[in-house]
Amino acid sequence: MRNARTIFLALLLALPIASFGKSPELVGDWVINHELTDEVAPEFKDASLFSGMGSGRVSVSVMGIPIPRAEAQPASPSGALKDPDVLSCNEMRIEHVGDELQLTYKGVGSEVLKQGDYRGRQTRWTSKSINQHYESTSRKVTKAWELRRDGRLLVTVEINPTKDKKRTYKRVFERPSGNNSGEQTEPAS
Repeated sequence: MRNARTIFLALLLALPIASFGKSPELVGDWVINHELTDEVAPEFKDASLFSGMGSGRVSVSVMGIPIPRAEAQPASPSGALKDPDVLSCNEMRIEHVGDELQLTYKGVGSEVLKQGDYRGRQTRWTSKSINQHYESTSRKVTKAWELRRDGRLLVTVEINPTKDKKRTYKRVFERPSGNNSGEQTEPAS
């Protein structure tokens, strides 16, 4: 009886470790499909001339020198916050190395995803999806990669700035032609 409990407990503890090491079906090369991306792209309601220009505060300068205002201003970063790299790429590769996922956005950049809470980013993945959420003092970002029933990859990015409207971006990726699995194909000679 004691041996049965020990075996049961060992199997119970081994299940999460076994599934943790399993590669998702999303592993491999992906290329953006512009036509399908246009079909799923959400329309932005606020498309006015002054949208996206901030919270309506005006900064005044004389000959390039800013004039201080009476109200307190938050420290501004040296530049605008960068959108996630997945929104700028046309090709990407997802690799499962050890307990990490490595995403390479061709010509744009790369990122490493670790399961769980790592450096303020909460990341979870299954065999058919990856979800990540993080936030800063100025915005919240949610990214999701989901394998659709047709075998294509739908990437959804939600950016929710603290002083602006939430924006949702969607991209549809598919396997490169001639490469329908996550495996690399050898060129024909």
